Amino acid sequence: AVGQALLEVLGEDVYPDQLPFKKYIEAVITNSQALEKGLVDSGLDVVAPTQTHLSLVKLPESTDSLELQTKLEKVNIITNRNAVPKDSKSPWRPGGLRVGMAALTSRGIVSEQAEELGNIIAKIIINKETGSKTKDLVQKSVSELNWWY
Repeated sequence: AVGQALLEVLGEDVYPDQLPFKKYIEAVITNSQALEKGLVDSGLDVVAPTQTHLSLVKLPESTDSLELQTKLEKVNIITNRNAVPKDSKSPWRPGGLRVGMAALTSRGIVSEQAEELGNIIAKIIINKETGSKTKDLVQKSVSELNWWY
């Protein structure tokens, strides 16, 4: 994995989208910022503005991160539970959620779609929406993306 990453950084190998690494990573950061905008605009707290492909969301106190991760997976959104600064919750059920944009950027997501994804994730967290409508909305969003692999 490290060797492949280095080849891509050096321009010796590229993803199927043919973007040079610099443009790709700029798109990743733009999409991460758009995702955070959707999350924040919907009422969630982002621990620190992103400078990478990852965003760390502080969950409402009443939210169980393990249950939330499972609910998100049921609508085809993959995330990780993560501790946040001054977290009072257990390591198995921490008070944060980590989301990344590298894979979706590789598939061609643009910032408007990333922001909408942030809104969808926030609705799931705040309103506990995980029904078939939500799954269909997520599926429609990603079905428009490229599938290289």
